[in-house]
Amino acid sequence: MESFDKMLDEVYDNLEQKDNISKFILPNPVLLKNGNNMHWKNIKDFLRLAKRPPDHFIKYLSDQISSKINWISESKSNGVIIYQKVRPQILLDVMKNYLKEFVICKSCKSYETYIEKDQVIRKYNFICTTCETKYYI
Repeated sequence: MESFDKMLDEVYDNLEQKDNISKFILPNPVLLKNGNNMHWKNIKDFLRLAKRPPDHFIKYLSDQISSKINWISESKSNGVIIYQKVRPQILLDVMKNYLKEFVICKSCKSYETYIEKDQVIRKYNFICTTCETKYYI
């Protein structure tokens, strides 16, 4: 017979594993004021977590905040310039909405998804690796 402490440790281990799967911790946007523009330095952290093409998110962000946005460098490692003043909370809200629309599977609520561009119809195909759901977005 196993000891109570050992069984309790196993339960906590299982809970931690499930929590790691369901958690998605958003990085706080690091914004620097540059005149009337904002420099979002750590956008790559969010894109790495979301596993989405940078241009897809930039287009979405631009539409949501109604502003022009450009990458600072060709390597896309130095962040983006947003051509208006924006508060970090607004960017967090946009990131949350992006996750709901383009990252989280609507069928099984999994984050294990990806998108790929269909060159024929020029839309993104959303694919969930957990439940194998596929649809166009």
